[in-house]
Amino acid sequence: MNVGDEYVYYIRGASDEEGSESIIRMNFDGSDQTALISYDDVECLQYVRLSDGRIYLYYEVYTGDAEDGGFPRLYRYDPETGEDEPVLDTAIVWYNLYDEYLYYVEVPGGGIFRLP
Repeated sequence: MNVGDEYVYYIRGASDEEGSESIIRMNFDGSDQTALISYDDVECLQYVRLSDGRIYLYYEVYTGDAEDGGFPRLYRYDPETGEDEPVLDTAIVWYNLYDEYLYYVEVPGGGIFRLP
């Protein structure tokens, strides 16, 4: 669960009816739960406010691509525009956002990388 400036964001697991997992936005009192985006397998949600004021939700998506070796890819969602996009062109095993940087470990190869 991630608490933003105006909403709470969380990942709702797949149900039998939906068959996919969703990133949900809700008010602080739990009302108005809205699915923003859905994937078959999504994890590790982080709410981020950048120094320029832009807000993004970062998360891992398991694409099922054989070339990813079962590891996720990093995506981000812009709540203002409703658009999502892959952040990196490679699968990852870990990521974290700290200060102005994105730190991650990619597959294959390992090693910790940083994006400005």
